[in-house]
Amino acid sequence: MPKISLSVRASLGCLFASMLVVSILQGVAAYHKLSNVSAVTATLLENTIPSLNEAHAINALVLRTRLWQFRYMTAENEVAKSQSREKIIEFAGDRDTKIDGYRSLITSPEEQQAYDALKAKLETLKVDGERLRAFPAERYEDAMTFFRGPMNTNYLAVSGAARVLVDINIAASKRADAAIRSEQASALQSTVLMLCLTVLITFGAMAFCFLGVLLGGVSAFYDGLVDTAIQLAGGKALTVGHPLERLYREVRALRIAEGANDVLRLNLVRGDLDLHKGLL
Repeated sequence: MPKISLSVRASLGCLFASMLVVSILQGVAAYHKLSNVSAVTATLLENTIPSLNEAHAINALVLRTRLWQFRYMTAENEVAKSQSREKIIEFAGDRDTKIDGYRSLITSPEEQQAYDALKAKLETLKVDGERLRAFPAERYEDAMTFFRGPMNTNYLAVSGAARVLVDINIAASKRADAAIRSEQASALQSTVLMLCLTVLITFGAMAFCFLGVLLGGVSAFYDGLVDTAIQLAGGKALTVGHPLERLYREVRALRIAEGANDVLRLNLVRGDLDLHKGLL
């Protein structure tokens, strides 16, 4: 069986080493991309989604408080008014608790500004609620005018501020989702690129190996062919100037370019191989 020369084997070693390097780079790139995806996902789960849920809850509690204030204003008896007053206090307390707890979820100056605006407008609405409850029963019409006029204006301001907080968190969740999709697409592209490089290097190594074997086989074939011709021609084929003599020298030179076989065997047994001189 024809042997692959040292230069071919060295080249194959370089090619397979390149495959190993590419595989390592592929793993590092994939790990980096997945780490980015994990970080963005963690931020989304730990902050953005809770902030969005709390902002929606605050907005809902503002609306519920307003509805029970309306029921308070339209109650037909003291029992209904008392029940409405209790609900107003309950939802207002839940709203204030949610707003106070939201402070720890703030992550941007824009969100902080919206939060401060909401708190300021809510304080004004609280003052309006105290004024509304202070109206005596005989001034019902004045109380209703205040409820539908200045107090309603302040309520709309509070509701708008709460909605701004919700919109900020919706935009943040969309940005996080876009970042996750981008990192995933980038990781996929890097993986595909590295796989393509690996495939190219693999096929290159296979082609190079096949070429080396083919060349070695052709050299051995011609060597055997010339040797047979010399055997048939006899001693005159070894005289200087004979075509077979020239062919024999050229073909044999191909086989011993990296060392004669017998010398290589002796060096292998002795353990005396000089790789820098191509003796293997």
